Amino acid sequence: MKSVIVTLCCSLVFIGCMPKSEDTNNSTAPKYSQETLLEGRYISINEKPDPGRKHVLFIYADWCPTCKAWDQMIQEKAGSLSSTALIYKVDFDQAADLLVEFGITKQSTVVFIEEDGTVLKQVLDPKLEELNLFFDTAVVLDEEIEQEVEDVAIELEMDSRYQVYSESIEIGKKSILFFYADWCSTCISWDKKLLEALEGLPPETLVYRVDYDKNKTMVKKYEIMKQSTAVFLDESGSVLKKLIDPSIEKVTAFFSGDVLEIDKGEDDM
Repeated sequence: MKSVIVTLCCSLVFIGCMPKSEDTNNSTAPKYSQETLLEGRYISINEKPDPGRKHVLFIYADWCPTCKAWDQMIQEKAGSLSSTALIYKVDFDQAADLLVEFGITKQSTVVFIEEDGTVLKQVLDPKLEELNLFFDTAVVLDEEIEQEVEDVAIELEMDSRYQVYSESIEIGKKSILFFYADWCSTCISWDKKLLEALEGLPPETLVYRVDYDKNKTMVKKYEIMKQSTAVFLDESGSVLKKLIDPSIEKVTAFFSGDVLEIDKGEDDM
């Protein structure tokens, strides 16, 4: 009898010493604690942050390998990150309203936002150097670039083969939609190259310049993730291909009838 009592007591003492299990079903617990991020420079949120400071939104999904790699890169290279950096980590699966507001359709997107809340650009998986450049420098157009923008606008009015998109595209003709931003040096350069090459392009050439910042409807419709993207459309308006900063040779080949030519190269989205 004594042995039974001793055994029972030992069992009760053992059970009492066992660690209490945590409530794993506590839905109010944050998915990412701020302590695991970078001293207030890398913060997990699911709502739109208040303006007043330059920042970026990183659209993260825990099932996305690219997102995980970028997240790891930011934390491992914290020492090389700008001291003024402010990165908000947004859960792609839990922030539907925010995604709609910014027209975000893909995880691993990083949205660059100025102090006043103006969206500067959206980039997929940007490098650390691009982040630091954004946080450490003012984004301005110098006088030379401003003049180039004005010159391009004048020339666009003079040639119907390259025109500013207004409300619709012409059905029955092949065309290209070029998503342009006046703060994008690649876009400005492409504008200039196309205008210089217009005389040598086929007469049926039809390129529309779509404002990347102002025409969010078109950006969302064609799922554009980056300025300087060109969308190649067939006669019915269906998408054939999307290329970033395509060569003038590809544009020429497309309007000359060599559709297969646009499938060659490494500049596909």
